[in-house]
Amino acid sequence: RKHRMAKSPLHSASVHITEYVGVPNPQPLVRDDKQVARDYLSPSKLKELSGCNALTQVHRLELQLDTAESSLGNFGLYVPNLTELKLEDSVVPCIRDLGTGLHALKVLWMPRCKLCELDGLAALQNLQELYVAFNEIHDLSLVTMLSHLQVLDLESNNLDEVDQLGYLALCQNLRSLTLEGNPLCTQLAGEGGEESYRSYVKKAVPSLTHLDDVSVTTGDVLSSKSSLFSLSNAGMDTRDWHAVQGAIKCTPIRVDQRNTSPHEDTPPSPGHVDRERRHDGDSSDLTHGAQVI
Repeated sequence: RKHRMAKSPLHSASVHITEYVGVPNPQPLVRDDKQVARDYLSPSKLKELSGCNALTQVHRLELQLDTAESSLGNFGLYVPNLTELKLEDSVVPCIRDLGTGLHALKVLWMPRCKLCELDGLAALQNLQELYVAFNEIHDLSLVTMLSHLQVLDLESNNLDEVDQLGYLALCQNLRSLTLEGNPLCTQLAGEGGEESYRSYVKKAVPSLTHLDDVSVTTGDVLSSKSSLFSLSNAGMDTRDWHAVQGAIKCTPIRVDQRNTSPHEDTPPSPGHVDRERRHDGDSSDLTHGAQVI
């Protein structure tokens, strides 16, 4: 049906009304519940991954995921007693993607997770150990929200401003810090080499007992791992070193669990960080193996 307004000296516009042909009241699309379950970390999925039907008894969890494809939701509410979480080789650009329910979490592993932002750390008020090596972190201001933080692994990130150390100085319980592989290490080394770098960091963060896995009171002996300074002394250009570090960031580590001995269940003291604990692949002291969701 079409109706046309008669033109008048005052009204020259016209209105056309066309009758709609089709379903007058379309129904909303009903989503499959099974698809919804695949799209977020549901209680049933957590039971499957942890191998435990009583989620309140889950204290350690190891996952491998991509938050662009699978939402974590606020899964921490389902595992209220979770104290250790390992997400190595996942894709989690921001800590906020973990939700706000991980109130009991004390240890978080997120190396090689393409992590860029620490926004969301404030929700992890009881965190004591944070392992975020080989990521893209450049701002440490939110670390100051972690009043219980004792161990921080920042190896091979994008920290290039010396002022970032000021934020770490506000973490009064911080005992172990790993910075090697960041651009600011080269800046601090200058002509004085590693000695200059270590001296500056110790003064900037006086609470430290270990820097780059070496005690700050035992003569500043280099760690067994090749570092920026040892490679520089061997003749490697710093640009080559950063290229190597970039390649390491993009290369996931895989360990055959069948040929790996389990770690001790008791974690080491906060003052000393076992490098195997920091950089173990699928083998870890967590209860269950890595799961891809």
